[in-house]
Amino acid sequence: VGLGLSVNVKAQQKPISVDTAIALALKNNLQLKSAGLAVDQSKAMQKTAFDPAKTEFSVSQDPTAGGGNENSISVTQSFAWPGLYKNQKKVLKGQTSLMEKSGNYTKSEIIRDTKLAYYNLVFSMNTLKVLQTQDSIYRNFITKSELRYKVGETSNLELITARNKYQEVQALKKAAETELAIQQLNLQQLLNLSTNISPEEKTLPILPLTETGTENSPLMDVYQQQITVAKAKIDLERSRAMPDLTLGYAQQFVIKSFDPANIGRTYTPGTRIAGLQLGIAVPIFNGAGRARINNEKLAVQIAETDYQRMQNQLNIQYQQELQNYAQYKSMTDYFTSAGLKQADEQLRIAQVSYDLGEIGYIEFIQNMALAVQSKLNYLQNVNQLNQSIIQLQFLKGK
Repeated sequence: VGLGLSVNVKAQQKPISVDTAIALALKNNLQLKSAGLAVDQSKAMQKTAFDPAKTEFSVSQDPTAGGGNENSISVTQSFAWPGLYKNQKKVLKGQTSLMEKSGNYTKSEIIRDTKLAYYNLVFSMNTLKVLQTQDSIYRNFITKSELRYKVGETSNLELITARNKYQEVQALKKAAETELAIQQLNLQQLLNLSTNISPEEKTLPILPLTETGTENSPLMDVYQQQITVAKAKIDLERSRAMPDLTLGYAQQFVIKSFDPANIGRTYTPGTRIAGLQLGIAVPIFNGAGRARINNEKLAVQIAETDYQRMQNQLNIQYQQELQNYAQYKSMTDYFTSAGLKQADEQLRIAQVSYDLGEIGYIEFIQNMALAVQSKLNYLQNVNQLNQSIIQLQFLKGK
């Protein structure tokens, strides 16, 4: 096809492949770094799963003990039902997994966007190359028209037409250069770089499409994990409805400096007594707990509905994109099999025939415009085909 080019840009670095661009994007992208920090934060929260109440220490004196040892030091600790801590950990681990899966989806978005930006840049470079070729042809057209006008072989109208067509091409080139700069900045932003990026691909490739289906979509992993977390929260709320347990230990012994009642009794080692305390807190009034359980059950239903809705939406998007792919693939196949060869031949014959005087300048311009437009249409179709392929790969988690 011969549509390669080399575009000079300031501060140009060594040409990079699309895989290198993706690696740079994943390394430098701040959104992905934020997603990684969210996972670290969630992992740190897992250590809060075992969170019993504060331990109580107390010292007391009973002035009504009737001769018994009144001074006492006690330790009391309350615990939730053991299953609560287990279920809290289950919820926290599920939330960490949700953060990880959300990060994987963010990663797949960055990969898709980087591919799109990379090949859009290659497309813009090749479009500019075609217009540069057209610019050269029309510049020669002006030179020939000027010579033909000087020797009286043609009217001034041909020269005016040649100059007008040249100016049209300059305007198209300017627009293409602006688009190239926009695509360059877009890729720089995704890679979080301040220097211009030179793609290793100099001609616009036709990307392959092999597998189909959306079974491995990272987006669906996120929605599936939301269901898992919602179900874990039901078990957690059920655990909250179980009794709390209290353990205590008390020891009586002499604390001479501690005598707020001014009793002044005499203590002997045999009168010191240790005691244990066992307690249970039963949720008799548990209407709020039952309401929370019902709330979490509804949350599961919502998560399952969202999963089904997104699955249906994803399948529709995939089928629509397959239709786009088929459309662009058909046109691209035409250009690669015949259209581009015909355009090249049309360009060659038009220039030779005009130089030999076999056709006039109007026919020359018409043939030139058709041939160049065919080349631009080819690039446009290939770029749209590639975008469709990249989107299909994203939807199926590739």
